[in-house]
Amino acid sequence: QKKQGGYFDEHKIMLGFLSQQQAIDTYQHCFERGWTGLMSVVPCTIEQLKWWLANGDKSRPVTVNRLPYAGLERLDSVIWGGQEGTDLASHSGQVHKLLYQIRQSDNSHHALEPMLFTDMVQELGNQGFVYENYDALVTEYNKLERKAQQLLTVMQAATTAVKPVRVVVSKPLTKNGVANVIAWFEMDDGQAVGVFFHNPDKNPKKLDPTDEMISYKWVLNKKDITIAVAPEQGKDLNVRTVAKRIMQLVDKNHDRFMKANSAKAELNIKEQDLNAQVIAKQSQLDMLNKDIEALEAQKAEKEVNKPVIEQTIEQEQERPADYRTNLANARAVAKSLGIETKGKKLDRLLKDIAVFDENEVKKELLAEFKALASRLVLPKGYVFDLTDAEKSIDNAGYLSLSAWIKKQGKTDTNSIRVELRTVPRDSYGEMTISNFVFIYTDDQKTKKDFEKFDYQKFGDIGGSSPKTPKAIVAKMEDFLTKAIFPKIEYLKIVNSTNVDSSKLSEIGIAEITDIGDENLYFEKDGKYYVSKVGNPQLYALGEWDFAKYPDGKFFSPELSNKKSVFEALTQYGWSLDAVSGGISKKFAGLAEAGDISDGSRILSAYFDSRERYLAVTDNNAPTGGAIITETEIDLRDYGYNVKSFEKAAKAFNEKVEAYVLKRRELVNTPKSNPDRDYLQSIIDGKADLSNADEIEAKLTDIGDRLNAELEPLFEQAAEAFAQYAIAQAATV
Repeated sequence: QKKQGGYFDEHKIMLGFLSQQQAIDTYQHCFERGWTGLMSVVPCTIEQLKWWLANGDKSRPVTVNRLPYAGLERLDSVIWGGQEGTDLASHSGQVHKLLYQIRQSDNSHHALEPMLFTDMVQELGNQGFVYENYDALVTEYNKLERKAQQLLTVMQAATTAVKPVRVVVSKPLTKNGVANVIAWFEMDDGQAVGVFFHNPDKNPKKLDPTDEMISYKWVLNKKDITIAVAPEQGKDLNVRTVAKRIMQLVDKNHDRFMKANSAKAELNIKEQDLNAQVIAKQSQLDMLNKDIEALEAQKAEKEVNKPVIEQTIEQEQERPADYRTNLANARAVAKSLGIETKGKKLDRLLKDIAVFDENEVKKELLAEFKALASRLVLPKGYVFDLTDAEKSIDNAGYLSLSAWIKKQGKTDTNSIRVELRTVPRDSYGEMTISNFVFIYTDDQKTKKDFEKFDYQKFGDIGGSSPKTPKAIVAKMEDFLTKAIFPKIEYLKIVNSTNVDSSKLSEIGIAEITDIGDENLYFEKDGKYYVSKVGNPQLYALGEWDFAKYPDGKFFSPELSNKKSVFEALTQYGWSLDAVSGGISKKFAGLAEAGDISDGSRILSAYFDSRERYLAVTDNNAPTGGAIITETEIDLRDYGYNVKSFEKAAKAFNEKVEAYVLKRRELVNTPKSNPDRDYLQSIIDGKADLSNADEIEAKLTDIGDRLNAELEPLFEQAAEAFAQYAIAQAATV
C-alpha cells in the first residue's frame, strides 16, 4: 500500500480468497471509490509468507525477487563472508549443514537427479518461449561463450574433488518478452550446474552487443539454489563469486549423488526390462483377445463340411478291405478318385492313392493356415506368407506344406523368421501328419534366446498327435501367441542398439515405435534402437526426421493433444468445461427417473498430466470416482496430428457410448425382490404349500411390510393358498 505521494506506506495480507482478483476487489472495496492507494500485489505460498514474516524487511515493498523460491522457505538465512565473499559465515561455517537444509526442503530429491542441457531448455519451454535470431548478437554471443569458458575455468580452480568438464551455452531465447541465455556446466561425476541469464533493460527483447546479461537463477542438478548461493539478490555480486560458492555445494553433494544414481542406474535397467515385459505381455493379451473373438466366431458357425481326414477315413471305410493286396479292388478305388489305372501295377496304384490322400490333407491344412492368418495379430512389420504352402497343392514334389511368418519387404538377415511346417504321410493305410515349428535368425544372441524353447515338447507340436489339421494348427497358434510373439516383442527391446542422444541426427528418418519416461524406441531398416533423450515429450510416434529434429521439437499450441481432441469431441455433443479443465456430455437413462431426476447423468472426461490418456470419471459408477478403464484411450495408438486426433476422438466417443449402453442395461434390469418372488411362486404353483403353518407365517410376515406395488400380488397369492387349502380339505 502507498501513501498519497506514491511512497511505500505498509503491507496488507489477504488470505483465504479463491483468486488473486477476488482478493484485490475485496481490498479495494474497503476504501472509497476512486482510492488509488494500491501499490503492488505479490502472490505467494503460505510457506513463503511465513518466511517473509520471520526474515523479510518490513520497511520495504515486497517483490517476487525478495521471496525465497518455493521449496527453500525453511532455509535459515545464508550469509557469506571472507575477502571474496566465498566463505560461509552462517550455518557454523560448514557447507554440509547448508546442503543438509537444502536437502530437507528437497522432497523430490532434485539435487540428486542428473540434469541435461535439454532439461534447462524445457524448463523455459514449459513457461512459454520462442527461439529468436539476432543478427547483432554474433559478436556478443561469442563473448558470452568466452565468458562461460572463463567461468568454467573459475569453477575448475574452485574445487579439488569434482571437476567441471565442459559448458554449453544456448541460443538466445525469449520468455515473457525478455531475452534469456542458458549456460550448462557438466561435472565429471555426472552432476551439472545451470545458470539462467536475462537482459532486464529498457528493451529486454532486443539484445545489443553492449547489453549486459545478468544471472538470475542458479541450479544444482535440478534443484533451484539461488537463494542459498546468491542471497544478496544480485546486488554488486560478481558471477565468479557465486561460481565458487556453488562448487562448494557440488563437492559436498558428490557422495550422495553418486550413491543415489548408482542405485538409479540399476533401477533404470530393471525398469527397461519390466517395460519390455509389459509390452510383450500387452502384445500377448491383444493376441489372446483376438483368439477369443475368433473362437467365439467359430463356435457360432456351423461346420458344413467334415474335415478332410474324417472324410478320408470314411472313404477308406467304403473302400474294399483288401484293396491294398487285391489289384482289381485297387484299380476300382483309384478310378473312383479319378486316377489313371491303365498299365499300372498294384504298388504304383497304391502310391498314387496315397499321393491323392496326402494332397487332400494338404488342402485342408492350407485352409486352416488361411484361417489362422486372418485372425492372428502379428508383431509389427511381420506378414503371414502362404506362397510355399499354395505351391505344394497338387504338386507331389512338395512333400510338406509350410507357412512363414517373417518381416515384410526386404528382410534383414538378422530378423526372426518362423516356419510352420506340416508333412502329411500315408503309411500302410494310416494317415499321419508330422508337424514342426522352426525359427531362423542369423543373430547369434537371438538364436540362443530361442534355443531355450523346447519346441518338440510344447503342446505336442513336434509329434504326430494331434492328428487333424484343425487341431494341429490350433496347437501351433497356441505356441505362437504364448511363446514366440511375446519373445519377438521382448527381443526388440532388449536387443535394441543403444544410440547416444548426441548422435541421433546421424539416424536420419526412422519410425518411433514407443515413447517411455526417458527413452525413445525406434526402428530403421528392420533394426531396433533405443536412446535416452531425457525429454521424450518433445517427440511423437510415427515417422520422425532425427536429422532435422534430433532434440525433438515444441509442438504448436494448435496441435496440443488436449485442445485438439476436445475440439474434435464437440462434434459428438461433448462440451468443454472451463472450470474443471475437462469435457462433459449428458446421457439419458443412466439413472432411475422420478419426480426429481429425468434419469439423465453428466459424464466428465479428463486427460492425465502428460495429455496421453483420456478417460471418463464417473462419481456414481462402481469405481467411486476413479477413471472408467473401459472408456480409456491412449493417444499413442492413434498418433499426434490433426487426423489422428479426430480418430482418437471418434474412438473415445464410441467407447463411452458402449459404456453407457451397458450402464443403461443395469439401470433397467429389475431389482431382485424376495417377497415378490415368493408371492409369484405361490401364484404359479411352484411353492411347496404342504406346511400350512409355515406358509401362513410367511404371508403374515410379508403382509406386515406390504407396499402398494406388492398388494395385488399378495391378494393373488393369498387366494391361491386358500384354494389349495380348500382342495386339500376336500380330500380328507
